Amino acid sequence: MPGVGFRLDHGSEVNWDPMELARTRLEALGHVLGLYDLMEQLKESESPAKELMENEAVVDAMNSRLMDPSSGKAGDELCQWLYETYQTGDPQYQNVVLRYMPALCGVYISRSSGDNDEPLAGFEAVLLALYMEESKVRGGRPLLIHLPNLAQPSLYHTPKPAGRNSGQVHHYAEQLSAPLEPQTAVKSTKRPGIVGLALELFYKKISCMPSKAKLEICHHARRWALMGCPWASHVDEIAKLALPPAESTIPPAGGVEVGYSYASGESTAVTHAVFEQPPHHRTVGEGIALLTDRAAQDDAAFSSAPGSVSFNSATSSIERGEEGDVKLALPVDLLRPILKALGHCLMSSLTTPEVQEAAAAAARAVYVRASEDLVPEAIMAARSLVRLDAHATAEARSTVRSSSLSSVSSTPKPRNSDMFLVPS
Repeated sequence: MPGVGFRLDHGSEVNWDPMELARTRLEALGHVLGLYDLMEQLKESESPAKELMENEAVVDAMNSRLMDPSSGKAGDELCQWLYETYQTGDPQYQNVVLRYMPALCGVYISRSSGDNDEPLAGFEAVLLALYMEESKVRGGRPLLIHLPNLAQPSLYHTPKPAGRNSGQVHHYAEQLSAPLEPQTAVKSTKRPGIVGLALELFYKKISCMPSKAKLEICHHARRWALMGCPWASHVDEIAKLALPPAESTIPPAGGVEVGYSYASGESTAVTHAVFEQPPHHRTVGEGIALLTDRAAQDDAAFSSAPGSVSFNSATSSIERGEEGDVKLALPVDLLRPILKALGHCLMSSLTTPEVQEAAAAAARAVYVRASEDLVPEAIMAARSLVRLDAHATAEARSTVRSSSLSSVSSTPKPRNSDMFLVPS
């Protein structure tokens, strides 16, 4: 890219031999990371691109380099490797680059949002490479979703007689993404859209990404939502406001049903007051005031009552970073691919329980942050994810409880030790 000091020796128009491409990319990465012996071993692998995505030593070395304080500069060798690897046009090695987008975007967003105007031309060159490649694929066209036109007869209706306006066909469409404008640099006003597009490309390939990459996007999403927010320590309590009051369950004596759980004792009135109005009509500060008073007493009730859902935080070690009180801007362009990725991690049957729990924790943080920023799209999507997680958790507990009861009822009763069989 111009102005970043990167030189592209092999463009996407070159028809690479698979073996030659693997050897070139592995040797270049071995020079960058210093893992010469490991790269020699990966050359013998049947799928070296997959090894670059899943090998623990390679992943740890790549993430360490990306999170290094000196990374992202104009002469960063790892950024140049990512840039050139994506420009080869090979789908497998482009997936390798996309696999490290959560870590790269996480570091880039945190540093670019600080007070210091730190030049990060290396990171921006990689992001612009993805942006320009996607703009070529779209051909300057927006992404549209076509909705059915009820004014037109369907296949199951009797055709109307031909009239004067019979040849006019009305197309109704909703624009999902505007046409991508050519960009030669990452401006502050265009940064959310460019980073969001990189995360969107990651989401499109998320089904073939390893679990660790999915964990990274969940952890970074939660961290972005919590950075600089004074209510970060109460986020899981506030997220309970997303749960609707249950209707089909009879609360225990002396208690009031709240969401998928119960509250009892002195905090009943406060808990009931939380759900008197929709969550998005209440400020985060009011939610904290209502929830803080009952936190100590209700934790035991929420975790022990039948049918309850635990919102114990599935936080990561990077929940609050070294960025201090800098609050990140999270516009819709950035939240949309994040919510898509969280939805996959929550609802896909192929994801591990660890990934699902991390996605649930991130969804709760995004919901509270969107409620504070009053972003309707994000509020509705994140609230749906929180409710889906709560419902799935309640269903899982109900299944475990019913299976345990059925196993107990089917167990034969032990013979009384006082009874003996004696011959007649």
